[in-house]
Amino acid sequence: VDDFIKQALDYSAEILGEDIMFLMGSDFQWDNADVWFKNLDKLIHYVNKDPRVNVFYSSPDEYFAQKRSANLTFPSKTDDFFPYSDGFQAYWGGYFTSWP
Repeated sequence: VDDFIKQALDYSAEILGEDIMFLMGSDFQWDNADVWFKNLDKLIHYVNKDPRVNVFYSSPDEYFAQKRSANLTFPSKTDDFFPYSDGFQAYWGGYFTSWP
């Protein structure tokens, strides 16, 4: 719980706006979703005892709607990025780029 709160506070100091998104799991991570949600429910319960944070389930649509309503101006990167490899013959190109 303390590590999660620290990560949330550290992350929030680096982004625009008051809302942050933590993505949980990956491909096939949710095959046993009941266990995941029970543990996430516990994490949310204990993290929310700290008044500095407010954790809740949401969706990408709700997150970006909140970001849009805050009228924030985000920087745009126009330079190129090199390919990223995260496994044997597993390369990602342009993963961290954005359109100008």
